[in-house]
Amino acid sequence: MGLLVALAFCAFSLLAGIGGGGVCSNEIVREVITADGHSKAVVYLRSCGGTVDYTSHVTVLDDNDELGEGKGNVLQAEGGSAWDAIDIIWRDNNTLQVYHQIPAKRVYVENERVSDYEIVFGTCKNEIISEVIAPNEQYTAVMYERYCGENAAYTTHISIFESGRVNENHHGNILQAFGGNNENSIEITWDDSEALRVNHRIAEEKIIRQKEKQFGVDVIYERLED
Repeated sequence: MGLLVALAFCAFSLLAGIGGGGVCSNEIVREVITADGHSKAVVYLRSCGGTVDYTSHVTVLDDNDELGEGKGNVLQAEGGSAWDAIDIIWRDNNTLQVYHQIPAKRVYVENERVSDYEIVFGTCKNEIISEVIAPNEQYTAVMYERYCGENAAYTTHISIFESGRVNENHHGNILQAFGGNNENSIEITWDDSEALRVNHRIAEEKIIRQKEKQFGVDVIYERLED
């Protein structure tokens, strides 16, 4: 009887493992289609549950193909860099430019050719526009423009960092928008140590990402009148 119970427990444990942490899922971060509409590049996060960390991926597909649950055929890297450190731009219908600042030790796969597609890797550059320290000096709000090469438009970003830990290479962790700062007319000020105010003239369709809280700091957005 004891042997039967033990075998049943082992079988249950095996099934639980298959249906639990071993199941992976993908979350699309951004998708860019070629000018001819025949292909697409996708940046996504992959999670396999449990205590396994996210991985970041870039893959190229025919436009009618679904992402499925596979790994990236262009780039695979440890961590959640897909959210804040990967940009993709089609130079033409067969050449994909991939910009990222992921440390080499965290990159598993980096292919320079996938089927008929050439992959060109590069890095983006950020130019800080302004920095504002919170009254309690615990956090720093940083606004900057991001440039990823001649085929890409400027984007404007805002991040909140713990003071002394400013990272100048990533996307904004509270705001990302198409266009330069002069065009978007953004100003950042601290109402107090727990509230950052962002005054702007950004058109709704130009906002890529917008968060209302970071590190416990409330972010208040106010659209300026023209």
